Amino acid sequence: MTRSDESTGRRPRRWKRWLAIGFAGVVLFLLAGLWQLPWLLGTAPGRAFIASKLSTGSMRFSIATLDLAWSGEQAVGGVRITDAQGREVADVSAAFKGSLWSWATGSRDFGAVVLSGNVTVYESPGAGEPKGGDARPPSPGTPGGAAEVIIPEGVKAALQLDALSVKYVPLPDSTQPAMAVRDVKGALSVDGRSPVTLNLAGATEIGTTRGSFAINASISDFAAADGSLQTDKAQVTAEISGENLPVPIIERMIGEQGRLSALLGESVSLTVSATGGMNGGETSLAATSPRAAATLAANVDAQRRLTLTQGQATLTADQKTLEALLSADQLAGLALTQQATATLNITQFTAQLPTADQPLDLSKSSFDATLSIAAASISTGRDDVTAAEVRDLAVRVSSADPTKEIRIKAGGAVTSQLAGQPQPTTAPFEADL
Repeated sequence: MTRSDESTGRRPRRWKRWLAIGFAGVVLFLLAGLWQLPWLLGTAPGRAFIASKLSTGSMRFSIATLDLAWSGEQAVGGVRITDAQGREVADVSAAFKGSLWSWATGSRDFGAVVLSGNVTVYESPGAGEPKGGDARPPSPGTPGGAAEVIIPEGVKAALQLDALSVKYVPLPDSTQPAMAVRDVKGALSVDGRSPVTLNLAGATEIGTTRGSFAINASISDFAAADGSLQTDKAQVTAEISGENLPVPIIERMIGEQGRLSALLGESVSLTVSATGGMNGGETSLAATSPRAAATLAANVDAQRRLTLTQGQATLTADQKTLEALLSADQLAGLALTQQATATLNITQFTAQLPTADQPLDLSKSSFDATLSIAAASISTGRDDVTAAEVRDLAVRVSSADPTKEIRIKAGGAVTSQLAGQPQPTTAPFEADL
């Protein structure tokens, strides 16, 4: 073989070797770039790039600090969100107690997210008004459109709140005051199919009214061996307390405007306790407010039969209360001229709780309750009756089987002053329906 032949024979091998070296260099370069990606995203250009991707036409994001790593914890600070009017709606920070590597490799341990900062919710024009066309047909799947939920084994996650505050700002011409929930601290923990725990505490504020709340709860036995939910077998333990809670905040949460305030007053204090589940447990509630008070206690036996063991409530009402609950047509000119106190006493209440296979059966329910009012002064709005007063009113409603009979018995006395009469007259009455 000549020298030229040998040279020609070596060239392909040398070309392949350089190709392999070049390919390895590209791979190493890409790996190095991937390894440095968390650091690159944390630089000013990286943060600006992420913020631009998060921003929309109505919301603008900015990120002050971003600390990411393949191993160790992640942190993002000074996340500011402004709306289309340039108002700041959030200034929050978050820490993620989990590594990027574990998330990238499909780990089911998502670690913990610690959230802190301030959020402001501005009322929008027309908020709270009913909107048509929102009804959607149920999605295919299980009956009722609900898809079956499977909880994977080994899933771990936690959300922790560290002095998070949320403020609600109404429109300038609104009669609703500004409201705030401040310094919320707590944690929601999920550890596979083990008990889920929730601990939460914070303060409320509306005008000069200050309140506080605390929630400690856990739920267990909510998942079967295959991970499917079994709500009928779930066991709950919960302790909820609230001191001087502003009622308008509760109204905003449940979508009511003014009705609860008219019934309860501007604040309410309560304690709620619950243990057990649908196949056996007990619960109790005690609540007080400037206008009302209630005490309830109930238990559920192994046959899913609910029994009320204690039920009393009192309510002090005036004309403002009636106007908040009833329309002018329903009032028909009647008006309370003085405050009246009503007392509800439930001496018996039983019901069979429904199941997925067995709907509510009213024939297995029974109740006995009495509403009493010591005195109520009424203005009728009529020219021929100048004044009226109802005394010792008692209305009893009872039934051993609501599907067959509901008995109503009422009694009391009415004192009325007719036009032209020198003295009022009193007439007792009694009715049994």
